[in-house]
Amino acid sequence: MLNEIKYQFGNAQDATRFLNTLTPWSETPVKARFYDSDSSVIVTYEQNPRTFDYTCSKLDELAESMGGREL
Repeated sequence: MLNEIKYQFGNAQDATRFLNTLTPWSETPVKARFYDSDSSVIVTYEQNPRTFDYTCSKLDELAESMGGREL
């Protein structure tokens, strides 16, 4: 199952820092890019439907630590 999560940040610098943190992220293979503006990021990843996946929670925590919130 393909999941998409959108995050909004207070400024472009925080969004870029979040985006750059996900580039070498080894938790789960994710694709991240700017969305709608330079302070919004969309993250997509493939979830295994047979297991419980903590990826969304980890992404939310990471975004929150950088001043972002899920849309």
